[in-house]
Amino acid sequence: MFVFICWTWTLISAKPPTEMKLELFFQDRVHTYWSEEESFNISTTIDAAVRYATSQTNGHMVPNDVNCTFGFTTGYSLSQSQNIDDIISFLRHIRTQANVSTAYSVFVGPSLGSLCPWIADWMPLGLVSEEAQKNLYQIEYTCQNSLPIRYFASLVSISNPVRAGIVSFAVNLQSNTLIRTLNLFLRQQGWKNIAILYELSIWALQYRELAWSLKLYLTTTGVGRAQLNVIKVDSLKLDSDPRRIVGQFDGPCQAIILLGGPKISYYFIEMVSNMSRFENCETAIIQVDPSNAIAYDVLRRWRYILSTKGALGTAAQCTYLMTALPAGQGFDISSDILKTKLQLSLASAVALAIRLTYFNYAANGDVPPTNRRFFTPLKEKPFSVPVLPNVTYYFSNYDDSVEYYDLYFFTFTPAIAVKATNIDELDFEGIFELNSVLLNPNWTVETAFQNFWSTPGRGPAGEDCLLSPCLAGTVVSNASNALEVLARV
Repeated sequence: MFVFICWTWTLISAKPPTEMKLELFFQDRVHTYWSEEESFNISTTIDAAVRYATSQTNGHMVPNDVNCTFGFTTGYSLSQSQNIDDIISFLRHIRTQANVSTAYSVFVGPSLGSLCPWIADWMPLGLVSEEAQKNLYQIEYTCQNSLPIRYFASLVSISNPVRAGIVSFAVNLQSNTLIRTLNLFLRQQGWKNIAILYELSIWALQYRELAWSLKLYLTTTGVGRAQLNVIKVDSLKLDSDPRRIVGQFDGPCQAIILLGGPKISYYFIEMVSNMSRFENCETAIIQVDPSNAIAYDVLRRWRYILSTKGALGTAAQCTYLMTALPAGQGFDISSDILKTKLQLSLASAVALAIRLTYFNYAANGDVPPTNRRFFTPLKEKPFSVPVLPNVTYYFSNYDDSVEYYDLYFFTFTPAIAVKATNIDELDFEGIFELNSVLLNPNWTVETAFQNFWSTPGRGPAGEDCLLSPCLAGTVVSNASNALEVLARV
């Protein structure tokens, strides 16, 4: 069932609709079916992002220039056919509202990854108004796809350039960045025989395509590049038998790439922990969630899963968590962000919407810019997006490669391999260790901490011919013994 406009929320004080500069629309569910959501507080995240992002606009915007509207659905699964109809009805309604608005109208979402393909196909359709604010735009923060930018399918005036017709933009890690990072990391470690497992659930319907694209990239021989061997590509569900899947590997396997969220990854790691290849760490597990790889979000979600389900067992000592942060920000395990319930991926989408609105109004004398489409600044010049204190994203107008991320690989501390460990007694430093980083733009693997294998001389066998160049990074330890990587000076 669909409930439209359950909550309309304007920060600070209400303004007449004609004075609003930005209308943000969100879609969520009435009931929480995904336990990891308890790691985040959506309303607190939006509030913090709006307040901070507007404070960085040189007085052009204040929080009450932004109106936030929520539409709720009671469904949560594609097995409920009404769910798709509900979200499309929501989008049609807010598109109608956008057609009479003087503010930019932006749908931020969806929050449920299974809806991404349908919304991605729907958003570019329909007529495009000549007045920029009378169109509905979208910023994605959970969708994993190879197209970070989507364009209106048709334009009212053929004189408008195609690049001015952007309807949708994704702020999450792009597929090509994820694939390239995994390739470099595997070669740095010298791991040739690889298995790829991908989550198949109501939250993740597009990972199969990513898994096969990754296989194609890894097994393609380029100039000066040795070919890797992908021994298996398979789906992973919560009713799968991980031991059976691993037992079917044909030949040696140095690494398993696990494309999935913390919940299903925990299930897999726990189930295979007593298999000999993991007791001896002959096979590494590299986990990455394509829908949200932001480091602070990932670590909080993992800590929540561990605190509710307990430590993982021996396979934890063979596991790497691949994460990302905006380039140049560095990572601090004592950061205040880890002490909050702010969802950084959502906050970045909200902050980007505010930044684009600010640029468009500033370029038009602070009056409604009817001739400037919402995403026009993306194609004008590089710019920064202040999201939260000490978190700033950077975007560029170079081709469609508009993201700048540094990649961080974490491992679990030895305590997480002991089932008797009380997670609630551990802080983040007691759970995670920073292992390696790939810094933009050099894209070389830099080791921050050498992984400890359970048995001296054991661990996945590596081949020197696969190694990528490795430069020494700058790693410092602060007074609280927290690792911080300085990506740039």
